[in-house]
Amino acid sequence: MGSKSSPRGARNRINSFLFLNALLFEGHRLVQRLGRNFRAYKSWPPGFGSLLANNAFQNLISNSIKPARDSVVFRVGENDLAQALDAYSTDPVVFVTGIGPSVGNAYYDLADLLALSIYLGPSDDDLQPLGKAEKAFSESRDFAIAFLNAGDALIAEGLQKLGFEPMEGLAPDTHVGA
Repeated sequence: MGSKSSPRGARNRINSFLFLNALLFEGHRLVQRLGRNFRAYKSWPPGFGSLLANNAFQNLISNSIKPARDSVVFRVGENDLAQALDAYSTDPVVFVTGIGPSVGNAYYDLADLLALSIYLGPSDDDLQPLGKAEKAFSESRDFAIAFLNAGDALIAEGLQKLGFEPMEGLAPDTHVGA
């Protein structure tokens, strides 16, 4: 997989971050619709209900994930990229780094940094871009974990309502019927 600082490691880390955020965005859209049918479940308020009421989560979706998704990840917004490039102040500009001639050992530094700058938005605090990115990585990871836990709790409650009983100590490949 490569270390975090290798071209492959850096590319994998950025791509994983963007993919995780794409999953959070699509999951958020789904959960908003699920509320119509599952809001009365006991697991809803502390799980998805709490996430949907969390201002930091809503801000992440609206102000970071959606703009990046709409202008960098799924569609290229030329104006957004032009603005990010105009604001890019690192000198020298590194377009690509790599190790040897092998495919997979190249990392397109500038493209990923521009995508991250659109995701992160303008900085109004003292965090440097790398520190701001680390904070964003942690925030996304923490919300993804909360999202998965909320989903697990809702699924478990739904299965119990359908007559399935929880069982402890089963091997991962063991299937249990109703």
